[in-house]
Parts: sequence; structure tokens; C-alpha cells
Amino acid sequence: MADDLLTVETLCKKLQVSENTAYQLLKSGQLKGFKVGRMWRIPQSSLDSYVVNQLAGKDVTKNGLF
Repeated sequence: MADDLLTVETLCKKLQVSENTAYQLLKSGQLKGFKVGRMWRIPQSSLDSYVVNQLAGKDVTKNGLF
């Protein structure tokens, strides 16, 4: 299971967002994660759910994704 945990740095690379954006997503609860000491850890399944929810809120056929 530890292999499925992402750091904020890895999350930023995967979503192609800044650290500020990543922390905002975590603090707002839009993206689920937890802290180990002062460091955030994000389960891969949480990132997967976030992406699916973001796509579900948009008509992806109009955005040219499909």
C-alpha cells in the first residue's frame, strides 16, 4: 500500500499544477490526503477519484477529449 502513496511533489507532476494549487486542493478537501508529521501523503486512489470527478463535471466530448 505504501507504493500507492504520492508526495505533493509527485502529485504536482501528475496534475501539472503548482504546489500552491496542490495544497489548496488538499486543504479544501477536494483531494483526499493525510499528513505524516508535516508532510502530506495522497493515496493514488484519491487522485484517481478526483480526476474522474473532474471529468464527470464536464462534457468531455465538447472539450475535444473524445
